[in-house]
Amino acid sequence: MACHSSTVQIKKVRLAYFKGFWNILDIVVIVIAFCCVVFSIYRTSEVNNKLEELLANPDVFPDFSSLAYWQVTYNSALAILVFICWVKVCVDTLLDGRMLRFILLFYAIFNLYFSDLISIL
Repeated sequence: MACHSSTVQIKKVRLAYFKGFWNILDIVVIVIAFCCVVFSIYRTSEVNNKLEELLANPDVFPDFSSLAYWQVTYNSALAILVFICWVKVCVDTLLDGRMLRFILLFYAIFNLYFSDLISIL
């Protein structure tokens, strides 16, 4: 959805689209999300290959260190993506005037479940 919307706006206003901070942030979100999808596919195939090697040679220690490095990189990219999206949601709702209601609702739900959790312990 965001990709299509950004593409339509870029076609409409050309390079002027890249003058806005939030527009650049939209492009960054799309690029990071695309990289995460590509890496997820790569990781799945690489783990399958490593497991096939492990099953073929059970006496050999498989080296998962490169996969661990890329998994940490993937987790960091995903964390940045979630943070940016959360900021955009907060800014969009703040501009609509709904943020206060959202915060109050979140606080009420958190307070309700937190008190239930404390009573269980």
